[in-house]
Amino acid sequence: MNDLITSETNCKVFLKRYAKEFKLTEKEVSSQFTEIKESLVLKKIERLANLEDGFDIVNQIEFKTNDEIYVKFTDEFIDHISLLKKNFTTFDLGEVVNFKNQHSFRIYEICKSIAYDRAKWQCTIGVEQLRLMLKLEDKYRQYGSFKRMINECIKEINSQTSIAVSFEENKLGKSVAELVFRVKQQ
Repeated sequence: MNDLITSETNCKVFLKRYAKEFKLTEKEVSSQFTEIKESLVLKKIERLANLEDGFDIVNQIEFKTNDEIYVKFTDEFIDHISLLKKNFTTFDLGEVVNFKNQHSFRIYEICKSIAYDRAKWQCTIGVEQLRLMLKLEDKYRQYGSFKRMINECIKEINSQTSIAVSFEENKLGKSVAELVFRVKQQ
């Protein structure tokens, strides 16, 4: 048997089950996984402590049948996942799968992990730090457009998930320096 199939770092994905879980047609799922196969091998995970340092997620993706895909993860990725178990935040994937705004998931993740799961019910994040966490680079440089984007994400989070998020601004002089996110169970 092929080494890819017997390796401990493999994940078997059944396309029919995936389609059912995410309410997609099998044709849509097949198309998505073809795109994933071409792009995932090039993806890297960035470490928060050093955004320039990263590692590959997968070595190989192999279609075995019309319904089975095997994904061979890199050893670095497996080690990383093992370390995450200590600080793992759980959530229902069904709550976030329909987010339209690309930043809603990350804000949800930040609020769920930092504020909600650690029972602080709030977290304070510097505006520039949040820009980095959202990988905004030069987007939303004017605070007004940044705030509108944050409000859109929060509206989406509040309407689709089991948490309710709000935020306040902490100013330093006339500029907003930090955002204080408040989280509660809906």
